Formats: sequence, C-alpha cells, structure tokens
Amino acid sequence: MKKILFLLLIPFLCGAQQVPRKSSTGRGYLEHLPKGYSTSKNLYPCIIFLHGSGERGDGSPAALELLKKNGIPKFIKNDTSMCFVNKNGVKECFIVLSPQQTTNRSGWVGDVIPFVQYALSNYRIDPNRVFLTGLSMGGDGTWDASYTSANLANYFVAIAPVSCKGDYYSAKITATRKISVWAFHGDKDTSVPVSDGKRPINGMVSVNANPSPIFTLIEGGTHGGSTWDKVYSNLYPEYNIYNWFLTFKSLLPTETQPLPDIELKAYYDQNLKKIIFKDVTGMVYE
Repeated sequence: MKKILFLLLIPFLCGAQQVPRKSSTGRGYLEHLPKGYSTSKNLYPCIIFLHGSGERGDGSPAALELLKKNGIPKFIKNDTSMCFVNKNGVKECFIVLSPQQTTNRSGWVGDVIPFVQYALSNYRIDPNRVFLTGLSMGGDGTWDASYTSANLANYFVAIAPVSCKGDYYSAKITATRKISVWAFHGDKDTSVPVSDGKRPINGMVSVNANPSPIFTLIEGGTHGGSTWDKVYSNLYPEYNIYNWFLTFKSLLPTETQPLPDIELKAYYDQNLKKIIFKDVTGMVYE
C-alpha cells in the first residue's frame, strides 16, 4: 500500500514545479520558485515570461496548462530547474512568473507593468534583476513594456523578445533607458517577417544605444518550436538567454564594499509600490 501511495504522489510533486496562482487583480499565472525559497531570506533574479496568442485563457488552473505548450513553462514542465552557473561559477536560480492573457485581449499592451508591480510586491525579487521575455504576441508585449510610459521606473535590466515586432521610434526610448536587448527571429518565419523583428533594433541602433542591442537570426527557424525551443530550452549555448541574464550583476543591500557617494542602489519600496534609489548616505532619490 505504501508503494502505491508513493507512486501516486510522484506526478503531484513533479507538477508542483509550476503552481497556478491568481494576482491581486485576478490575473492567472504560473509560479515557479527556486528550491528552498520558502525557508530563505534571499532575493532572487526573476524572469517574467509572456506567451503567444494561442495560449490565452481565463486564468483557471486548467487554462494555465496551455502555457506549458511553448517557451519557458514548457521546459520547466520537462524538469528544467531554472538554476544556472553564472560567470563567477556560482549557481543562481530564477523565480519565473508566467501570466496568462485573457481571450478578449489580442496583445499585452497595458497589462505587463501592473503584473511586474504585483510581482515585486509579493515575491522576494531582486529589483535590480528583473528580466522580461516573450514569444510572438508575448514578444510584442516585451518590446512594448520596455518603452511604454508606464515603465518610467525602468523595471527591466534586460529583455529578450522572440519572433515578434516592435516600433522603430518607440524603441529609441528603450535605448535611452539603458535596457539590454537580445532579440531572436527565425529566418524562415512567414508569420512575422524578419524585417519586422529588426525594426525596433534599428531604432535603438539609430540613437547609438549603449548597451548595443543584439539581434540573432536562427537558421531554419520558423514561427514555432524550431525557433522558440532553441531560445528557451537551454540546450543551445549560442542562444542561452539564462546565462546572459546572469551577466547582469545585482546591487544587493548586503554588499559591503565601499561605494562612491554618487553611486545609487535600487530598492523596491513596499509602501510606495515603486522602485526608489539610495546613495551610501541613505538619501532617497525617487
């Protein structure tokens, strides 16, 4: 009898890698937390993943299963741990939050930043290491969230739009916000032309963006798994966005090395519901 009970528990334990949740506004999302999250006091890097149009739903646990068809949720489902070794040889693990868009919405415009604010208020996320990525419709939403006026707090240190389009002129705002960009597109994509994928990159380049954006064309990649799996599976070192994300160093409050007075650290203020900045004297810069 004990053996039978153990076998019945195995699927439940595996499925617990991504837990269905509801935000304070009722948006359904999948939650993936690093092992030991509940017993630690650490801040973690966070990836927010935006799905494509085919995975929209009502946010119920059943509908959220659709998110596991593509992108990061697919590979977490297949036991990807979301823990990677950074350039200093230290293993770091991501919080991954994957919100679901409703079926009456054809894009993500206006919906990403409120979810980011909710996430920062409810999880121990390092506010200096919030990353955004998405594919197709979710890639469009990734670009939009980077340059929207709602992102005046500049929540993202880096974004990775995949198989999508963005606006040439608006992407100049992304450049001025110093957001690092690594965009991907399949060279056989017939749903979103490669020229559409390059358009926001060209906008950033036109203003000499620093850091300079990266655009990677995936040979033989279509508007589907032949492109998306290469980006999100972590099996292809040349496309590994996770290790790239970890090249962005956090400025944690626990760091002890002396800093010049002009250098600021970012903190998320739970009361003000926004990021503030402090210098070494404790002076606040909003």
